[in-house]
Amino acid sequence: SVGNRTEQALTGLQLPAGPVWVTVKAQYPSLRASTTSHRLLIDSSPPIPGTVQRLTLPPLTPRCLGNMSAMELQWFGFEDTVSFIASYDVAVGPAGESATPEWQSVGRRTYASVEPQQREPGEYRVLVRATDAAGNQVQSGLDFVVDGSEPEMPAVSVHGATRSSTVASLTEIRVEWAPANDTECDVVDYTVAVGHAPDSVTVLPYTSLGLATNVRLSNLTLHQGQRYVLTLVALNGAGLGGRATAA
Repeated sequence: SVGNRTEQALTGLQLPAGPVWVTVKAQYPSLRASTTSHRLLIDSSPPIPGTVQRLTLPPLTPRCLGNMSAMELQWFGFEDTVSFIASYDVAVGPAGESATPEWQSVGRRTYASVEPQQREPGEYRVLVRATDAAGNQVQSGLDFVVDGSEPEMPAVSVHGATRSSTVASLTEIRVEWAPANDTECDVVDYTVAVGHAPDSVTVLPYTSLGLATNVRLSNLTLHQGQRYVLTLVALNGAGLGGRATAA
C-alpha cells in the first residue's frame, strides 16, 4: 500500500529482460476497487555493434583521405534484440587519443557527411554511436589516414623493341618504370599520356594501366624527328597523384 499517493519509486527489483506489467489498484471508500496496468520493456543490454564504411569511388581506398576532403559515411548492422535503435551520433578525432569525442547527432539516419576539424596528415578514427530506446549505447569505429603527400615517382624508361634510346617505330613504344613509393596510402593506379609537353595529350590521352609497371603503347601517330613527352601519373588511395616524365 502507498496510501493516497499518486507516485511511488520501486527499488531493489530484479526484473528480467523483456516486457513486464505494472499494475495499480485504487480502493474507494465504498470498498469498490479498480485497476490499471501499464506495459514496460526492460532493456539493460547495449545494442549489437555495427560496421562503419566510407563511401568512395574506385580506385580510391576507403581508409585513405586527401587532406582537404570530406567523408561520406554509412553504417549498418547495429541491432537491439530487446528494444530498438533510437538514434545515432558521429564523431571524428585523432586515433589513439583519450579525449572525449565531440559527438554530432544524426538522428536515425544511417549515413552522414563529415568534415574532419583537424586535417593535418596522420591517423584518425571516425566513431558511430548507437543509442537504444532505453539509453544503452554501443559504438563502432573506422580508422583512416589523412595523406598530405603525393607518391614518390621513379624514373621512366621509354624505348623501342630493341631498348635503344631512340624509338624506331612511329606507331609503337614500350614504357617501363619501378613501382612508385608511398608510405601513407598505397598506389592504386597508373595512367600514361603522350604529347609534345608534360601533361600533353596530343598523341595519347591519359590511359589507365592499373598497377602494371610496363606497357606497350601501339597505334600511335608519331612523326620522324619530332620530340615527344610521355607523362606517367601514379594515383594513391587518397586521390593524390605524382608525376614523372620521359622524352
